[in-house]
Amino acid sequence: MTHFSPNRRVFKSVESFPMDPININFKKGFLAAGFAIVSIDVRGTGASFGQWTAPCSDKENEDSKVVLDWITQQPWYDGNVFLYGISYDA
Repeated sequence: MTHFSPNRRVFKSVESFPMDPININFKKGFLAAGFAIVSIDVRGTGASFGQWTAPCSDKENEDSKVVLDWITQQPWYDGNVFLYGISYDA
């Protein structure tokens, strides 16, 4: 499962899950079902580097493609990618 967001996240360990106060229980359910979760702070937000310029900018779209390409190279990748979100996150 992949989640891109410009919303700042707090990264602390809670029962060995990355903390995302809005989505923690949602993500725990998917982890329990065997999903891998990749949460990304878009360029220049949260814990990411760079400069955020505008929602859905060309650079942000390119970054998303790089992340998806990275996912397909991981040993746990099974040929499926699930994206989720509401508002900006969709």
